Amino acid sequence: MLSIAVAPGSSGERIYFGTGDGLYLLDVASDELERVHPEQLNHKNGGIANLMIDSKGLLWVTTWGFGLHVWDGTTWMQYTTASSNLPTNRVDDITEGDPGVYWVGTSFQNQPGGLLARFDGKEWKIFTSKYTDYSGRATVAIARDALSRLWFGTQTLGVDIYDPMKKKN
Repeated sequence: MLSIAVAPGSSGERIYFGTGDGLYLLDVASDELERVHPEQLNHKNGGIANLMIDSKGLLWVTTWGFGLHVWDGTTWMQYTTASSNLPTNRVDDITEGDPGVYWVGTSFQNQPGGLLARFDGKEWKIFTSKYTDYSGRATVAIARDALSRLWFGTQTLGVDIYDPMKKKN
């Protein structure tokens, strides 16, 4: 088991499990466990790194090799380097900052480092160490605090902190 997300429902919660073998859903009301498709969310593409339910109730699925997937309960939308400006297809973590604004931590297959991206549902903004205060390390955990600061846990260099209230000269 690599990740878990809980989605509230009118007849009970639904628990999503991300594994190295794919995505599974436990319907608490019926006590039924099922594998969730699409097929690209299977072990051949690295597995599920993280799951998130956003403020709109959408399920966001990050994968280690096949991009970012969003499910509205009926339809899947996929973001990859081929279909969007997602910086790499290895997506380690995601969190929602402000409603509808998503922060995505990515890394590279077989090489150190990573990129941080912000997605507002239309446009991607990529943060690199060359032009920002971002360390350029692989971001494996993201959290937002009560002051709206974003904390990025990196794989090899500790924590990066982004404070949107601080203005640079």
